[in-house]
Amino acid sequence: MLNINLIAERRARKLREMISLRWSIIGLALLMLLMLGLNITMWFDLRSNRNDLKVQSNLLVELQSEYAVLQKINQEISEMGPIVNLLDEVRISEQTWMIILADISLVIPHNASIENITTLGGKDGIKLRFSGEALDQDTVGAFMETFSQQTLWADPADLGQISASRIKAEGQRVRFDFSVPVRGMLGGEL
Repeated sequence: MLNINLIAERRARKLREMISLRWSIIGLALLMLLMLGLNITMWFDLRSNRNDLKVQSNLLVELQSEYAVLQKINQEISEMGPIVNLLDEVRISEQTWMIILADISLVIPHNASIENITTLGGKDGIKLRFSGEALDQDTVGAFMETFSQQTLWADPADLGQISASRIKAEGQRVRFDFSVPVRGMLGGEL
């Protein structure tokens, strides 16, 4: 039997091939558009990342300079630490010094003057060394006696030796020098 619809069948096959070819071309065009879109997106993303990298690099340079300044400040703080600790100890001992100076002003005789007070620190504690002038040696002795009786901080057991010498130009005046141990204080406390 002869197929009369051979032409129609060929037409239908060609039509199916044309539809397949169209869809293939459309698919290929869509694939090309998709790849073009992805490439454009990647280009913008790369450009954005480069800008971000520049910004972050600039920020890193700024932070490195700030970090260098911070390290310098930390180094200064560590160098100044002992001075700060000493000043803190001085601030704490200020009240003790006020008591000592008030006691000295109360016990010094009218005929004597103190020219120099020096602190001497050692492993047994602190001693205050007084040097000055007095009318005579009796005044210096009375001065040392009042230290042992009227001050709370002077250790009466060991007032030290007095050294006195006459000043020839002034006649009767005597130059004195003696040490007074401070009771219960070690070097850092005063």
